[in-house]
Amino acid sequence: MILDDILKIFHNKESRINNQSKGTLSYQSICHEPINLMVLVKQFPYKFEVPQIENFKGKEYPRDHLRQFKYSYYLISNDDVLMIRKFSMTLKGHDLDWYNNFPQHSIYPFEQLESLFLDHFSINIIKISYIIDLTRISQHDNEFINDYVIR
Repeated sequence: MILDDILKIFHNKESRINNQSKGTLSYQSICHEPINLMVLVKQFPYKFEVPQIENFKGKEYPRDHLRQFKYSYYLISNDDVLMIRKFSMTLKGHDLDWYNNFPQHSIYPFEQLESLFLDHFSINIIKISYIIDLTRISQHDNEFINDYVIR
């Protein structure tokens, strides 16, 4: 199947949903997929079973979630496409909203998704400080000593 055929299928589905919903729902709101079209059409391996992975809750360490996800899928298949399609299944709530806000069909390969995920949840990443970093910190004018020490 070539890309033009795939696009025709999506546009036909979009028209049917928009006609049936009479403006209350749209194809975009139901079927928005930020992953690339070529990823969407790839078939899963025969007798594929989805590994059980705990959902990311937005507050834990994002590298641990990615590590668990990648290890689980590497056991089945080292397939970028498979991992991209299944990653959103590990997200819920606001985290899934973050994922769905990407432009339609814009994500490929998995490294791109991984980088976007780490960038977005970088606030949860523990930063290691070294003694040399302390030499770069100085007390600001009009800053209390307690605030300086805490910073």
